[in-house]
Amino acid sequence: MSKSSPTPHNHDFSCVPFKKKGFYFGMTIPFLLVSLGILIFLGVTNVWLALLYLYLYLHTSFFQAFCCVHQECPYIGGFCPAVIGILPAPYIAKWLKSTLKLPLSKKKFDFVINVAFIGFLGFIFLPIYWLFQAHFVVGISYIIIVVVYLLVFGFYICPSCAIRDTCPGGKVHQLFKRQK
Repeated sequence: MSKSSPTPHNHDFSCVPFKKKGFYFGMTIPFLLVSLGILIFLGVTNVWLALLYLYLYLHTSFFQAFCCVHQECPYIGGFCPAVIGILPAPYIAKWLKSTLKLPLSKKKFDFVINVAFIGFLGFIFLPIYWLFQAHFVVGISYIIIVVVYLLVFGFYICPSCAIRDTCPGGKVHQLFKRQK
């Protein structure tokens, strides 16, 4: 591995296979159903908004897959405990793994991870205005769902993931862990 690589690839593979699949699916499937409802709502409101929302999900999936390949994630090509149920990411990663030249430089990896994060933020924040336009309670409910989902995910899924030491979500969890 080159010195410019941003990750040590010393993952804790005791988490593979992922032992909290039931819990993961129990919280992610409802979130994906909420996201599907938002996609439909945005499609009724404005088809371009719906397409943008779908694009942000796929954008996040693609760039997250890119990061997964670089981090040598053990979930490539199969079940992946990714935030917001980025379902196509492990399969995109499998394809990318066969086509990418690795490792990336730290600068390129940081760029890719930031592009993925921007897509993630867009996916989360894009519908807020239109949900509030539909009804104040709908907007507040969405914000509560997102906050609760991300907190539960961060405290119960991230610590159980094999790449928790290199993934941005895992790093955020470690910051909270150090402050205790």
